[in-house]
Amino acid sequence: MTKTKYRLKKTVWTQDDFSVMGWHDCRIYAIQLADDILLDIDYILKWVVDEKEKCYRFWVAPATIRFSSPRNLQISVQVDFVNGLEIADIKQTRVGKGMYDYQIQTQEGDIRFTAKGFKQHIRKTPVLVKSQCLTDAQRGGYPLQISESSKKTSNAATSRTPAKGVIIPSLPARRRSR
Repeated sequence: MTKTKYRLKKTVWTQDDFSVMGWHDCRIYAIQLADDILLDIDYILKWVVDEKEKCYRFWVAPATIRFSSPRNLQISVQVDFVNGLEIADIKQTRVGKGMYDYQIQTQEGDIRFTAKGFKQHIRKTPVLVKSQCLTDAQRGGYPLQISESSKKTSNAATSRTPAKGVIIPSLPARRRSR
């Protein structure tokens, strides 16, 4: 398998891109509940079949999803913290002018709310890895802040300290490989 560079189509995605996005098996590292809901995730951009080793490899990048002006938040999850929170799927339903219902289905339960939409910022250049999540060094820690420069480039530096109101579901000592 040759390690080519992944070509990002863009670094900021929105609710208008929802139909071409997928979050299956994306790890959630932190959740911030404030004026907006922010999720710190490893976003899997592409699954690649490695014919030689007969396995999958993944193009993964750390990302922040910001759901704007959330309302009616319901969280029903049971986490054993062995593997943290892992997204199974995200559902988006338009419920009015500029408003959407979101259901984030995780392997551990659901997170539901209504919001004006979302922006997902890819914070670093994607890397090709054997597992579906990045190491601490590859992801650059657990930042939820989106710097002005990261809105323009995929290699921008971000804050290394969590913001106020952050829930960190897991800082795994071990990574699960698939």
